[in-house]
Formats: sequence, structure tokens, C-alpha cells
Amino acid sequence: MIKNDVFVFITETIKHIKQTEDVSFIVGETLVADLCFDEIDMTHLIIECEEKFNILIDDSHIMSLKMVNDVVNYVYMEALTANQESLHDIS
Repeated sequence: MIKNDVFVFITETIKHIKQTEDVSFIVGETLVADLCFDEIDMTHLIIECEEKFNILIDDSHIMSLKMVNDVVNYVYMEALTANQESLHDIS
């Protein structure tokens, strides 16, 4: 998996959640101020990421995910960690 895969999935999920085809948002956009995310939107995004990448995002980390880039980086690192752990379980 490459980081761009995570970025594409997250941006497509945000477009779906916000019901827009506008792709003008960038990684530097804040979820709340710029994209008008509320708790329901954030919960939806987190659940979609957890299911897609087979990860568990701890509730204590959710509040630190302020920008699109924060979500991309966090999900990517969690997915890498989960994939490494599953490889160790196989061997």
C-alpha cells in the first residue's frame, strides 16, 4: 500500500460524506473549519477508514485529527503497523 492510496480513499470518502464532487480541498484543509465536519461526519470517516484498512482508531486520537493530512498520515501509519503485525502472525 502506498500513501496515495490512503489519500485517494479518504478524499473520496470525504466527498461522499459531504455529498459533493468538489475536489478543491487539499491535505491542508481543516476538517471542522474548512470542510464543516461535525461529529457524525467524523465518525463516518473513521468507521470507513477502519473498515477499509482493517485498523482500529483509538478514540483518544480522534480529537488530534484536525486536518485532512492528519487523517491521511494517521491512517497510513496505522495500516502499515497492522500489516506488519499480520505478517508476523503468519510467520
